[in-house]
Amino acid sequence: MAINRRLATIIIVVAVLAFAGVLLPMAWLSSLQWTSHATDPFRITNVQFDVGYLNITVENLDIQEKIVSQVTVRDLKPEGYGFSVDWTSTPHVVAVHEPIPVGEEISFRISFKWSSGRAYQIELEPEDKGWGTSFNVVAP
Repeated sequence: MAINRRLATIIIVVAVLAFAGVLLPMAWLSSLQWTSHATDPFRITNVQFDVGYLNITVENLDIQEKIVSQVTVRDLKPEGYGFSVDWTSTPHVVAVHEPIPVGEEISFRISFKWSSGRAYQIELEPEDKGWGTSFNVVAP
């Protein structure tokens, strides 16, 4: 009987140590804040709709000048309580060359025939092909 108790005690101790070895790192990792990537180089702060145009305001959040090389506008469709990209529609892609100085905000305009009440995703791509940014908006 003593061997069975000793074996049972060893099994319990090993199980507790294994559990703690898995649980403690998981608890530590879950306490960290995760982002999808380090920091967006810029962000869209405003989109205004003008007849045949979109006026896009962008802020540079990076430590160096950034250049917006492309704007892509995609249709969004309602899904649940939000929107998702309508991959069946053709995106509107515009090549641009808009430099944004460090810590500053600029506005630029692209040609786009929008429809009132439609939802759009505006995506900006940097010239250096790093992380871009996107912004969802509904036309007035």
